[in-house]
Amino acid sequence: MIVYMKTTNPRPKSTLIVCPAREGADSVEFRDKSGEPIQFQVVFTNGRAEVSSNLGRWMVDKGYGTSLILPAQKLINAFRRPTHGTQGNIHR
Repeated sequence: MIVYMKTTNPRPKSTLIVCPAREGADSVEFRDKSGEPIQFQVVFTNGRAEVSSNLGRWMVDKGYGTSLILPAQKLINAFRRPTHGTQGNIHR
């Protein structure tokens, strides 16, 4: 599953360390053979990471990521309406 960072300005590379079993997730995938919780190192490259379906759904449910691509901040600014009394980003 592809998971995206919840930001409009992702860094070229970011790492998020998560431990779903410590937060109540009880999937076998989130524990080692002895039953201890496993930590996952999720590496986002340009705001995108590929993870297992279970981990991806857990990250989206907990708010650590999204399954939707967020538009870049430059694109948001280009379509932003000017605030009262300013010209904003209007090009003539």
